[in-house]
Amino acid sequence: MVEARKYSALVLGAILALVLWGFPPSSTAEAAGVHPSLPDWSKAGYKGGTSLPDGGTVIDLVSKGVIANDGMDDSDALQAVIDSIRNGSLTVNGAKVSETNRAVLQFPVGQINLSKFIRADASWVTFRGAGADPATGTKIVFKPASTYASDDGLPVIDGKLWPGYGAFRVEDRTKSPSEPDYEGSINFHWKSGVKVAGAGGGMKGSSQVKLASGSGSKFKAGDTIYVGAANTPGLYQLMEAPESYWINQHMRSQMFKVTSVSGDTLTIDKPLEFDIPYSNGGGILGTTYYSKVMPIKLVEGVGFEHFYFTQDISYTPYSHKNANDYDPVGNPDGVGLKYTNEAPEYAIHAIVFKWAQNGWVKGVRTYMTGSHPIVTEFARHMEFRDNIIFGSWNKGKGGHGYFRGSKLYDSKIINNTIDRVRHLTLQWSATGNVVSGNTMTVDMNLHGGWERRNLIENNTIAVPYLHRSWGEGEGGAEPEGGTWYPIWYGAGPHASKWSGSTGEQNVFFNNNMSKQETEGGSYTTYTPYHDPHRIYQIGWDGSKWTHLEKPAGTLISTWTDNEKVDYGLSPNKGVYDCLTFSGNSLLGSGTAVLDCRSDNTEDTQAPNNQ
Repeated sequence: MVEARKYSALVLGAILALVLWGFPPSSTAEAAGVHPSLPDWSKAGYKGGTSLPDGGTVIDLVSKGVIANDGMDDSDALQAVIDSIRNGSLTVNGAKVSETNRAVLQFPVGQINLSKFIRADASWVTFRGAGADPATGTKIVFKPASTYASDDGLPVIDGKLWPGYGAFRVEDRTKSPSEPDYEGSINFHWKSGVKVAGAGGGMKGSSQVKLASGSGSKFKAGDTIYVGAANTPGLYQLMEAPESYWINQHMRSQMFKVTSVSGDTLTIDKPLEFDIPYSNGGGILGTTYYSKVMPIKLVEGVGFEHFYFTQDISYTPYSHKNANDYDPVGNPDGVGLKYTNEAPEYAIHAIVFKWAQNGWVKGVRTYMTGSHPIVTEFARHMEFRDNIIFGSWNKGKGGHGYFRGSKLYDSKIINNTIDRVRHLTLQWSATGNVVSGNTMTVDMNLHGGWERRNLIENNTIAVPYLHRSWGEGEGGAEPEGGTWYPIWYGAGPHASKWSGSTGEQNVFFNNNMSKQETEGGSYTTYTPYHDPHRIYQIGWDGSKWTHLEKPAGTLISTWTDNEKVDYGLSPNKGVYDCLTFSGNSLLGSGTAVLDCRSDNTEDTQAPNNQ
């Protein structure tokens, strides 16, 4: 006990010294473990970092009419099982399905045919296959019964359906009384949310959210809530975004758990990562747009595991397309490494999580999905692990064919193989996530919208030469000939065209990254961020968010053609890299040390933990 007290006192003293005096000399070690200036990622993943469940009562889907290898459509039979669990008519162990009484829907060996979108919105249900090998396990073949396009032939993914149809869609279908025409509208925050206090809803670093007078009665301890901060002119001015790109929205958002309610004040389970203004202030943004807080109608605890999934387009006008790499002479119908929409009416995602919590995808193999193999939109404490992702029929204009972590909070993407899709993205306020141990031929894409405080470590990213722009870039055409390196970053002025800048303190550590810079050539190390023990904090100057600048004082307008610049090296600015770590993972043991590079004397500001 005495030794523990001595250690605590030493750590406290070291932190106090950092705050008051800055860092000690570079030879002095900091407290063991993750440095106090870094975000805490220890609660990322299922239920705050606990193991995924493997138990539950097995329901044999064959007994419910989901029959393998019979050539029949299994959509209605599978949906009927989900609906009966959801309405309570199908019970297990004599009771409704719940967190402590989980149902496991067991698919048989063989091919399962689906033609309709499955609403997988019964909480605490596992969809389990008999294995991800299509020859010996469960092979789910999705053959959509209807096309999915607007009059101009482009995929319909916008509006209230966002982020689009999915073969499996995990989102509560309840309709809001004020928006009865749309399933899932119970969670339309512009309809269901409440305003924050007139003086503002809270400040960055606070664990309290202040609501408009009389609104506290709509919340209770244990609720999961949405918090959205209105865009303000100050936010856009910080990013130096052109005024033509300013729009009314909640670029900064997050999901929290309410731990207590006192009057109109909510205490939440982790500190706010942004200020919450009352509104956008009107003015140059026109219509007054308010910050909102909303209790969420969640779908919780839904998992998908151990099956093979593919989307069949053999019956469509695109049946001549194939999954192999495009070659203008040898294979002009190949869609691998071709970043256009090759079957746009069938750009349907595989698995969608929206307004979801404590869900997962594990041990699933996807092959040629319609668009995104996995996509989130407002999801917390998720886990995507040990999956094999290959290919998409559509990965072009409009944002298709991603492994897409949008509005993804406190989650894990670990130990996946990701190949022949457009990007692995974190975007639109994604925060607190851990991306680790993945093997990828696609770029790690910080796509814009103030995503922040994410950890990307221990990944192997080898990007082929042909993984490059086809002139159909996000938010408008990118320069022809633009190529993609292992990291893509939403630089302020460019990214604000479709979202907003990438946010603060996204951390890269101990990644093995390389790029094939010529067709057929060897792979070369992506040198700006290759030191296995140096901690690279992008969009961070040691204490606050910063632009990427080349040189300091001159903003880059876009990441394209600036990917190889070392922004931690003076006179450039934008990456704080003055910490090294002795361990192999920032989630493991080791010692953090102040160790500014000898070739960079400018970047010496001590970080804080705001």
